[in-house]
Amino acid sequence: MDRSMMHKKSVSTEVQPVFKRQRYPDVLMNERGDVYFEFLICMVLFIMLLSATLQVISAIQLKFWLDRKTAAIVRHVQIRGEIDHAADGMISEIEERLGESVVVEWEAQFITGTRKVQLGDQVRLRVYGEKTLFSFGKAEVVKIRLESEMVGTCERYWKT
Repeated sequence: MDRSMMHKKSVSTEVQPVFKRQRYPDVLMNERGDVYFEFLICMVLFIMLLSATLQVISAIQLKFWLDRKTAAIVRHVQIRGEIDHAADGMISEIEERLGESVVVEWEAQFITGTRKVQLGDQVRLRVYGEKTLFSFGKAEVVKIRLESEMVGTCERYWKT
């Protein structure tokens, strides 16, 4: 072999195209953009999970609020000895917050013809209703039942 040939570099005459025409299937096989699609999918899943968590937390807060409000109403009736306009106002606040599906049940021995309860008699208030937890458009996907029940003893004596 000739030594002059060994030191010569081979030069390719093949011209590489500057812009390669990519077809649709080639784009799908390209792995350079995978991170972006994974990021978008993860972001959508994260937002859905965050939304679900916030909905569940708001339902738990509503349940605690309902328990506190029911206890306050029963305590009011214990002290006053009757279901008066203030108790009705507190109940209407519950109805506004829970919606149309609220059921309020009083269980007590009322003095005949009144809404008064005698000293030592028990007063039981049970409130329950349904609240939509998740909805998709107008369709209600998940509804939960919220229920609260409190019992108290009347502390007022009524002369009959």
